[in-house]
Amino acid sequence: MNTVNLNWLTSVQAQFITAIAVNPATNKFYMANSNIVSVIDDATNTVSTIPTNSDISALAVNPATNKIYVANRNSNSVTLHGSNSVTVIDGETNTTSTTIVLPNQSDFSFIDLMTVNSVTNKIYLRNWIHDTVSVIDGATNTVSTVTVAPGYDFSDVAINPVTNKIYVSKYAYADGLSSVMVIDGATNTTSTVAVSGYTETLAVNTVTNKIYVLHPTNNTVTVIDGATNTTSTLATGITPLAIALNGKTNKIYVANFDSNSVTVIDGATNTTNTVTVGTHPNSLAVNPETNKVYVTSYDDNNITVIEDYVVEFYNTHLDNYFITASASEASAIDGGSAGPGWIRTGNTFKSGGSTAVCRFYGSQSPGPNSHFYALLGAECDNLKQLQATTPATEKRWNFESLDFLSTVPINNTCASGLLPVYRAYNNGFARGVDSNHRISTSQPAIQEVINRGWINEGVVMCAPN
Repeated sequence: MNTVNLNWLTSVQAQFITAIAVNPATNKFYMANSNIVSVIDDATNTVSTIPTNSDISALAVNPATNKIYVANRNSNSVTLHGSNSVTVIDGETNTTSTTIVLPNQSDFSFIDLMTVNSVTNKIYLRNWIHDTVSVIDGATNTVSTVTVAPGYDFSDVAINPVTNKIYVSKYAYADGLSSVMVIDGATNTTSTVAVSGYTETLAVNTVTNKIYVLHPTNNTVTVIDGATNTTSTLATGITPLAIALNGKTNKIYVANFDSNSVTVIDGATNTTNTVTVGTHPNSLAVNPETNKVYVTSYDDNNITVIEDYVVEFYNTHLDNYFITASASEASAIDGGSAGPGWIRTGNTFKSGGSTAVCRFYGSQSPGPNSHFYALLGAECDNLKQLQATTPATEKRWNFESLDFLSTVPINNTCASGLLPVYRAYNNGFARGVDSNHRISTSQPAIQEVINRGWINEGVVMCAPN
């Protein structure tokens, strides 16, 4: 895991960042700064700004329509907390297309969270004071309302567009009870899942149908199985305030305000890793196409960008190579967790692209005592099928997880701006040793093992440059 602090924003543009959102379709991300929306082109690192008429309390993007939704604070409110309208920005032109006036809003209304269902083109807003969720129809800009149980403070709204369910985290100060309300997007009927501890923000993995709920006072996250509504709990850093996830890699990122860190959860195993970021991280967003995570810091003008790097190891005893995109796993190997003889080769490449990479492992016995990597698709599917039909007493590859992201090469060639990732095979099956592959963007590294009799398998994936 690598972090890069970006200082190309001016101090004015980066002050008091209240929200951040990404449009993976255009590779742009948006930040709410006072009464300005900053638009950053991730490909060029160029910045443009869109002024609004009032302070911004929430921000959301619909990548399907390329529209950005901005909740405006009431300028006439004594508390300056009220929100009575939503501005819609056209992402193609960076111009304001319309303003939606929300009904039944007072000076003390407070819309500070929004989320979008890009499939149904509906936008959901949290009305903190009125115990309601406003629903904007993105096609008509009409507004409807769903009532949350009175007496509850509710913190966030998240959507699973696949199941068309909306999740609302809520907390009752009177009795200390916390829960997540589940709204059926088709009927607006509700049900409830009990959780433990004051609830903050939440996120939904549409691929695994898991819902992640933060508890800043408990320093934990509750994981809800969307199919059964059963729960489990994981530890985070101190005061977790924001959460985002990458459905392609099944990784969940939690910004820990008082730890100055981000907890990275592997959704397949529920293991965690910690990345140090700027002072008091208060919001984050993920671009699943580039596999970058953007983390804002409340106390400075830096954005920390977290990127996954694939690290190569070599075992001097086994003559085997191994790669991992997990910083915690790499550190553990450095510490001897995988046994003696493992050293870093110095070769790395970035994770990122349109397709997840399947990671397989054989076994210590009967083997192969090695790992194999293949892009999600025919090769991965074939190995899974072989696993299902081959007894565990025979040598086979066993699927472990989706490890990182890459891009499929076309006719053994990578598109402009991408690096070819080569693979060589030690021909272990014919030689009577464990099968092993070397995977690298370094042609000299691949040529070195080919000179020793390994089989060249060509370009198998394409990595970001």
